[in-house]
Amino acid sequence: MHALVRQLNSVLQMENQLNNLPSEDTTMRVQLSNQINGTLALIDAQATQVAASASTRTSMSHLIVYSFAPIAAAFGTIVYYYVVSLWRKYRIKRLFRMKVALR
Repeated sequence: MHALVRQLNSVLQMENQLNNLPSEDTTMRVQLSNQINGTLALIDAQATQVAASASTRTSMSHLIVYSFAPIAAAFGTIVYYYVVSLWRKYRIKRLFRMKVALR
């Protein structure tokens, strides 16, 4: 990404040079213009590659997150089942520990 920024800055510098050249120096203007166009084409190709890799990374992270959702739901269900089971056992034990007192 930093390389793209440096290349864009160099294009801006070349464009400033092109604007500062006298209009009579056509060969230098054409040469600098061709260099700017070549650099911009290279930047465009690299930016397309960066965008494609970012899209792939985003798709993979979404796929991972969505695939973990059923696993997390199943895990939560199992934990809930065991917590309710332990709570019931605790209540039954507490019930049997009660003493009947005559009044």
